[in-house]
Amino acid sequence: MLLRITLALDNGNVSRKLAMIINRDQEFILSYIRTGKDIVRIMAAQETDLLLVSRARLGDDPLDFIAKLKSLPDFPSVVVIGENNPHSRAELLGAGFDSVLEGNIPLDNIAEAILGQISIIMEQKREHYGLQPERIHQLRDFISNSGSMQAFMTIVRKIIRKDSSLLILGETGSGKEHLARAIHNESHRADQPFIPVHCAAIPETLLESELFGHERGAFTGATRSRRGAFELAHGGTLFLDEIGDIPIHLQTKLLRVLQDRAFSRLGGEKNIRVDVRIMAATSINLQNAIESGEFRSDLYYRLSVITLNIPPLRKRREDIPDLAHEIIRELNRKTGTPTSEITDSAMSGLVEYSWPGNVRELRNVLERALLLSEDDTICANDFPEEISGGSLQSSLESIGDILKHNSASL
Repeated sequence: MLLRITLALDNGNVSRKLAMIINRDQEFILSYIRTGKDIVRIMAAQETDLLLVSRARLGDDPLDFIAKLKSLPDFPSVVVIGENNPHSRAELLGAGFDSVLEGNIPLDNIAEAILGQISIIMEQKREHYGLQPERIHQLRDFISNSGSMQAFMTIVRKIIRKDSSLLILGETGSGKEHLARAIHNESHRADQPFIPVHCAAIPETLLESELFGHERGAFTGATRSRRGAFELAHGGTLFLDEIGDIPIHLQTKLLRVLQDRAFSRLGGEKNIRVDVRIMAATSINLQNAIESGEFRSDLYYRLSVITLNIPPLRKRREDIPDLAHEIIRELNRKTGTPTSEITDSAMSGLVEYSWPGNVRELRNVLERALLLSEDDTICANDFPEEISGGSLQSSLESIGDILKHNSASL
């Protein structure tokens, strides 16, 4: 994740040296406010995560300074440098400044304290943007009893630690985002952000800003600068779901980012460099989209350095029993329902069904069945008619299963 740091120090030489030390191991976007300029006014017009300010530049009333700064919609963390009075330091901290450092300590020590504050900010950002998923997705989530899934997972494990762009193909509900998260979580980028962008769900007029961010005044209503998905994903992974829905003019800009790993915000001129692994996914046939002129062939080749095509559920029926049991265990943990068994006839219905909605549909069907089942056993009649068949034979089998289960428990 890229953090934006603003330096408002009264000593230009110190400012430059400090910037070099801070940027030694990590990459930040640094900006400077020169002496004599209104710091609060500038903060209101630009996006900043951390403000480093000299005590001398707070003016005669530092409490008024921090009060004005906190009145901004998204005020930054503030570190004051150069306060050597213990009583005054305590007063500044009590007023809301995040850290107050003496000016006569070595710059390396100042930088170390600032990096500690940066770690706190990054953790807060991760929580704010929901960068930590509710559950840790792992490759072992993908049941692979079938030959097709075993071959598929062999390829997946080979590319986990690569940084090449990755294109994930598969039908709707086959688990493309789940796979992308699992690959990210088992890669060397696991402790960095995973940022998903669902391209089909975002209006075309907003998608460019969502991806690349915008500067203040870039369009009507842009009262503040805003970072986009590429900046948020710095150091980690950017997942572009339904990449085939991105309009042609944005495909051109996306291609340049993939080539240069640099971009400019909407309405901006400054190039922003990022270290991001791109994973894209789609359920449409991109070759057909290329032939019809709806998708750029050069972008396709950039995205498909590595291509993974998830087998649909109907082509790996051997995986369905274990997958169903794993989903039920997960739903039990989530909902607090008792552990449920599946009768033989119910499992047969699951295995024989064609699953046009793939794993997502299977999960929905099982969640519905858990809610409808009258005890801790799922029967065929707990499924929708297209799975249970709705026939008398299915009903009789379900009743037989229930009687067999009840007699075994006596």
